[in-house]
Amino acid sequence: MAPTGPTDRYIQIKNISQDRQDLSRFTVVVASSPSKSFDVKIPSGTILQSGEVYVIANPQGCSGPVVHQFLTGGVQIPDRFFIMLLDPSGFLINWVSNDASWGADPAPVCPDALALIRRSNTDDNAADFYCGPRAPGLPGPVARPGRPTP
Repeated sequence: MAPTGPTDRYIQIKNISQDRQDLSRFTVVVASSPSKSFDVKIPSGTILQSGEVYVIANPQGCSGPVVHQFLTGGVQIPDRFFIMLLDPSGFLINWVSNDASWGADPAPVCPDALALIRRSNTDDNAADFYCGPRAPGLPGPVARPGRPTP
């Protein structure tokens, strides 16, 4: 596992469909407030097969088994955040927040030793996410939309 602490946070995208997914030129937006955010552009040619994951991490802290892309410019994923996945045209694909100031039921704030993991996809972050074991680069127990994981 990777060491714990603020530099050790990562974002993992998992393909939960039965089909391959092209993430070319998708954007991950990470915000700590409505006025402070940074974007991570996923490179062209990034294809996820069914069940595969894509990991974006901080180069100073993550030593997990697989990292596909590193954060640049000294940015870090904050303790409280709003994260969005946008397609190449800017259309919102999915999002998560663990901060109630964004106006939704927040996901839990996990201690550094744990990861925020999706268990379902109902658009209720408080119900859809839990704190669980960190496994950057390893497929986690993510359910298909509408089918919660125990």
